[in-house]
Amino acid sequence: MGAGGGAPSSRADAEEANALTVQRQTRWAGQEYADMTKLRELSAHHAHRAARAEARAAHLMLRVDKLRHAATALREKGTLVRSDVPTLEQGISQLNAQINEAAKQARPGVAPTSDITKLQIQARRLQQKVADKERRAASLELRAARHTQKASEIKVRADKFLELARVHEQESQVYRQRADQLQMAADGRLAAAPESRGAPPPPDPSQ
Repeated sequence: MGAGGGAPSSRADAEEANALTVQRQTRWAGQEYADMTKLRELSAHHAHRAARAEARAAHLMLRVDKLRHAATALREKGTLVRSDVPTLEQGISQLNAQINEAAKQARPGVAPTSDITKLQIQARRLQQKVADKERRAASLELRAARHTQKASEIKVRADKFLELARVHEQESQVYRQRADQLQMAADGRLAAAPESRGAPPPPDPSQ
């Protein structure tokens, strides 16, 4: 009688223990799932910030390249403007030589002839052209230097965004790896004890 009465109690205790085990494992699994989803959310958050920083850096680098291209084009224009200066200076030297030769042949105390003054005007005009070209070339070079300086400042900002993107990408990988480790640990436990949740009750000793 006592043995027969103890069998149902033993079976009920086993079922209750099995139910508690299943409940505990379910709770652990739920907590692990919550931890994994939170880690993956943090990983995605850092990946998003890394992508935004990279996009910003790419936008700034495009501006840098445009400014550098503009600076190069301005310097080329300045060089082209100055390309005529040697020819003009050679013409000035020739005119000055003619003026000096004509002045030597003139009689002392006599005013310069119109031929000499005409040569002087021509030489002055060439000198004015040289001055204008030098001013134009210097203006182009100044604009080029400003573009280069602006490009350097923007490049510093782009480098900061790239560094920020690198840091967030590293953080994203860390959180992703932690989530993967939790996933692997949970899968390993499930694979090690596939029957633990649905273990059959122990046999009835009375039978």
